[in-house]
Amino acid sequence: MAATTEIKAIPVWSSWIRVLHALMVLELSMSFISAWVVKYGGAVDLDFWRDWHLISGQLLIVTIAARLIALFLLPGSASWRAFILDDAQHSAFKKMLMFYLSGGRTELPVWFAHNPFWKVLYPLYIGVLLATALTGFFYNSPTTFLGSPLYKVHQVLANLSFWFTILHIVMAIWHDVKGKGSSISAMLNGYRYFHIDRSQVPHKPSPFKGNTPPVYISPDSIKRKSEQNR
Repeated sequence: MAATTEIKAIPVWSSWIRVLHALMVLELSMSFISAWVVKYGGAVDLDFWRDWHLISGQLLIVTIAARLIALFLLPGSASWRAFILDDAQHSAFKKMLMFYLSGGRTELPVWFAHNPFWKVLYPLYIGVLLATALTGFFYNSPTTFLGSPLYKVHQVLANLSFWFTILHIVMAIWHDVKGKGSSISAMLNGYRYFHIDRSQVPHKPSPFKGNTPPVYISPDSIKRKSEQNR
């Protein structure tokens, strides 16, 4: 019997988004490493590592600014519209929440580009990263925020950014292990895998010789591909 499920590789992430993501990974890595070395490195060239910490923070601001601009200039998964939860995404959001609460014992829902649960967290994550980088410029300023000196605010935000980043990495690996969409490699080549079910909807034989039967894509298996062309 012929297989009823077809696996298709569909482009999800544009080259621009993948480049910005890679730059953010490098800049965050350098920021965290340099901060750790300055605090715990012992007999090291502190000026050298402080300079790199400052440079990586400056570059991070530029990269975040480019990503924010892309929200309004690029179509598809890069657009701000991709972060809006529609009716179908609300259902996937609940399933994603149940997946987390059950420790991965429930079914992992399938999404097109952005994880429906993390759609809510990504803007917060970017906001925390931006605030962390900006407060770094005023690290030695006498100005206070809600009664706290800015260097303490920067430290709190930096710790929050670090653990947020670790959580993001762990969740990405977990999703890749439990799912079939190849989420991690998609950020390298731009393609995710979708399982297309040909058996759920019966089709009538085509009166035209050589025509192939229609392909039914389950709403639970793939988000509307039209999102790519927004």
